[in-house]
Amino acid sequence: MTARSAAEDTPSPAEATPDARKQDRRARRHSQAREEILEAARGLILRGGIPTATLEAVAKEIGVSKAALYYYFPSKDALLFELTYEALVGHAHAVEEAVEAAPDGAAALGAVVRETVGSFAPRLDDFRLAFLHGQLAARGAVHFDAEQMARIRPLNTLVLGGAT
Repeated sequence: MTARSAAEDTPSPAEATPDARKQDRRARRHSQAREEILEAARGLILRGGIPTATLEAVAKEIGVSKAALYYYFPSKDALLFELTYEALVGHAHAVEEAVEAAPDGAAALGAVVRETVGSFAPRLDDFRLAFLHGQLAARGAVHFDAEQMARIRPLNTLVLGGAT
């Protein structure tokens, strides 16, 4: 008896059941709609600041009802969190990789700075969004709940943990 890989056990799209294909299409549509919403909110924020990124404005931007947005994001705070979180994830992993390659603490700290500047210099809008969460929370403009903050903390550890 030979061991089969997971890829061999997974049916090809042509072999998948109609229900599996339907679920796959639904998941792709959900993901695409979610990304469209995030991109619309991002554009609104970058053009006019946080106050312009209301759920009504985001809905109007993509041509859906405000109620439709609630299917993807339960609140404006949740939408803003996901927007800032996405900007932080890539940065955190890039910094972690650069810090792991550093021979000592001083080099690690330098790697944090270099990677931060290097990754965000060509994308200043992403820098603004990545660090938006701290500005928003400090001003009381949004509230990120404990679960959202628990998602952010490991990213902070990736960025700064290795340098310590």
